[in-house]
Amino acid sequence: MARPRTATKILELKGAFKRNPQRKRSEPTCANQLKKTAPRYLNSDQKAAWRKIIKIAPPGVLQESDEMIVASVACLWAEFLQGPALMHPQKLLRLEIQLGRLGMTPSDRSKVTVEKPKQNEFDDF
Repeated sequence: MARPRTATKILELKGAFKRNPQRKRSEPTCANQLKKTAPRYLNSDQKAAWRKIIKIAPPGVLQESDEMIVASVACLWAEFLQGPALMHPQKLLRLEIQLGRLGMTPSDRSKVTVEKPKQNEFDDF
């Protein structure tokens, strides 16, 4: 398996782009946070799972563009809560992988870097 990419911010702090400025990459950003209200196409159990995921996610990680993966995790989570012993092992594995991608496992949470919001000079007033 390939080595995970190092975040651009970390490479920048290490000075990697001073030696090789052509390697600097632009990372896409999403301006909007993920909505706390679940999509209408989810059933009541899945909506409850959605709310739980939003509540326990690391602050600032989930963006509006993550709606589809959060919805799929909510579906798997709701199925898991119905009966963990009845859930197919492949679905359990998929749930674990997707939770990791959202930064919800201890090892994956340590890899998450969230950009702090820029402060306005008038915020103190």
